[in-house]
Formats: sequence, C-alpha cells, structure tokens
Amino acid sequence: IRYINLDFEYIKARWDFRAERWDSDLCDADSHLNRCGSYQRYLELLDSVLKTVSAKNEKTFLDLGCGTGALLEFCSKMFRKSYGIDISDKMLQKAREKQILNTEFIQDDCFHFLKQKQVFDFIASRGVLLSHYGKKNSVNLLKSIYISLANDGIALLDALSKDCPENPKEKYLFSVDEIKDMANSVGFQKVSLHSEDGYPLIYLEVQK
Repeated sequence: IRYINLDFEYIKARWDFRAERWDSDLCDADSHLNRCGSYQRYLELLDSVLKTVSAKNEKTFLDLGCGTGALLEFCSKMFRKSYGIDISDKMLQKAREKQILNTEFIQDDCFHFLKQKQVFDFIASRGVLLSHYGKKNSVNLLKSIYISLANDGIALLDALSKDCPENPKEKYLFSVDEIKDMANSVGFQKVSLHSEDGYPLIYLEVQK
C-alpha cells in the first residue's frame, strides 16, 4: 500500500537496501528476478523491438527505474544519448561506476521526472512498475509516458499477470485486456501485448 500511496521515502529506502546485491541477483538463475527466465526474455524482446527503430544513433533512450544500469549497459551504445532515472541513490551509485557510454543518471521518482516535459524516442522499464503502483497510478504513469514520447516513439514495460497463480497477491495483477484498455485510454493507438498462459509477466509495447 505504500507504493499505491506514493510513499517515496519508504520506496527509496527499500531499493537502497537492495542495491548492494542487485547485480549478483540478476546473474543468479535461481533469483526471483529471473523467474521463468523473465529478465533474459525482456532483453530478447527489447532487442527485437529496437531492431524496428531506424537511425537509433540519432535518438534518445530513457530507462525508468534503471537500478544499477543493466538495461542501459545492454542498449545505450545504440543511441545518441541515454538517461537512467531511479529513486535510489545507492542503485545509481552502482550504475555510475560502470561508466556506461553516452548515459546520464538522474535521481528522482518516475512520476515527478516525467512531468518535466522532456521528450524521448524510446522509454523502457523492466521492474513491473505498473504492478508495484496499482491501477490508478499506472494509468497516470502511462499518461505521462505518452506525453514524454516523441512522435512515433516506443515504450516497453512489464507487469505481473493475473493468469499466473504463483504471482504475489500483494502486488496488482493485470489481465491482458486490462492493460490494453489502459494504454488505449491514454492515447496509444499501437498497442502490442506479449504474454503466455501461466507465464508470470505481461510485456506491454506501445507506440505513439
């Protein structure tokens, strides 16, 4: 409920605490972060979507909730400039130590940051932000993402699926139709959902 109430002090402390082990957990096949190979599958989907983006070296990339910069390590070299936003300064400290090419890191929460009216060509988020923050906040987040995307810009996010009985009940679980309706309601005309029966995650790909 602290996520739903946007208790950013609590959220920051939670992710600060996890920063020291985050990279090792990402590399651990038995970690919940890699359940059903979900992290690798996100990277594969991201790579597939990026192949559709023309002239990437002239465009900008934003990672919402970038943590220690894993996604940015994977794709920042493809873009003219990349940005990582995270609420945790300890996560960002780990990310900055990697000296990722063409990348700027900013400490802020996603909601405030996206209201600054900067425009990006590609926005990614891997960390089930939608499920952490609940439906009402997720609609507002998608609305801000829509506004923050350049024309023809693309965003790729993930959420926990209602169709997986093993998913934690304390987080908001979405159906495919629910996410699609949310994306359409904020203005996205091109909406693709990637999911499978029983798989823990739904991947949302939208284009402005």
